[in-house]
This record gives sequence, C-alpha cells and structure tokens, in this order.
Amino acid sequence: MEPQPRGTDRKSSQDLFRDLWSQALLTVGAAEDEARRLLDRLAEAVEIQPEELQRYRRELTERLRSQRKELEKSVEEGIRKALGRLKIPSREEVDSLASKVDSLASRLDRLVERRKKSTPGEK
Repeated sequence: MEPQPRGTDRKSSQDLFRDLWSQALLTVGAAEDEARRLLDRLAEAVEIQPEELQRYRRELTERLRSQRKELEKSVEEGIRKALGRLKIPSREEVDSLASKVDSLASRLDRLVERRKKSTPGEK
C-alpha cells in the first residue's frame, strides 16, 4: 500500500475533525430539544402556569447555552492540541510564513532588477 501525499492526509484530518464537530453539535442540539420537550411534559403533568413555564424555559436555555459554549471551548482546545501533536501548522503560522515568502520574493525581485540595471550588456 502506497503512502498518501501529505496534503491528502491533512485534508482527511480536517474532514474528520469537521465531521466530529458537526456530530457533536447535532448531539447537543438534540439534547436541548429533548430537554425542552421534557420541560413541556413536566409543565403539563404538574400544571405549571405559563409565566412560570417561560421562566423555566429561559433558565434552561441559558444553562444549555452556557454548557454548549463550554463544550465548544473544550472541543476547540482538544482539536488545537491534537493538531499540535500532528505537527500541522496553525492558520496563523501559515499566514506568517506566506507573508515572509512574499517579502523575500519582493526583495529578490528588487535585487534582480538592480542587478540588471548595473550590468546593461548582459541578459
């Protein structure tokens, strides 16, 4: 079996992380929906007043939102650590290197132009 090119491995890793992240968000969304349904059933069973039900819903929604943010932070940190172990550069590192390459290319172009001007007989 031949090894895959490095770019292919990286793409596969990105796809894997994207798929896992999507699945995690779907799971959290489903849990939120289920919690709301349970709250509605509870309200019917114990005859909670509409105002009180709205208050419970707001509290539940805020807790779920907070927990979702914590989950997102944890997942993002886990992904960042995993990518670090895989030695995959971050977007910032790639952007920084691209900027340096552009700067060096500009300097090289200026040096070539200067050299052409200083040696007019040569091509």
